[in-house]
Amino acid sequence: MKPLNLLWILVVGIVLNSCSIEQRLDRKEEKLIGVWVIDKVIYDKYGSLFKRKITSEYRNDVFEFLPGNRVYYYDDDINFEFEGNWDVVAERRYDKEGDKDFEFFIEMHFYDPVYRDAFGYYGYISRLTRNRFHFHVSDGRGELEFRFRRSN
Repeated sequence: MKPLNLLWILVVGIVLNSCSIEQRLDRKEEKLIGVWVIDKVIYDKYGSLFKRKITSEYRNDVFEFLPGNRVYYYDDDINFEFEGNWDVVAERRYDKEGDKDFEFFIEMHFYDPVYRDAFGYYGYISRLTRNRFHFHVSDGRGELEFRFRRSN
């Protein structure tokens, strides 16, 4: 009887502590809500030996993620704020050992009323804490790594 009780407690503990993918997505979204300032931008051109720091092109740019999947992007170079939508999505992948895992991506869409054109960012999150996150976006010729810090 004692091993059966121990097994029952173990199973209940695992079920209560396991997270569904929806819960993990919700936690990522909750961490993103707020104002984020770009700390550093690094460009890694495919085939290049060295990465290039291009932070000056994005200096003082700000992203504000709001509940309800609204996002504002302030581009300091042109002194304009773009409004758009955002979402966090999970893509299933398998590691080298064949274990299932998820990668988390941010999808952002904006409309540029000046040029009457849409643009966006789709990239994966490599780090996300309460105060910092790293976001990687491919442009076809290389990869941009945005390093954000939460604004006070």
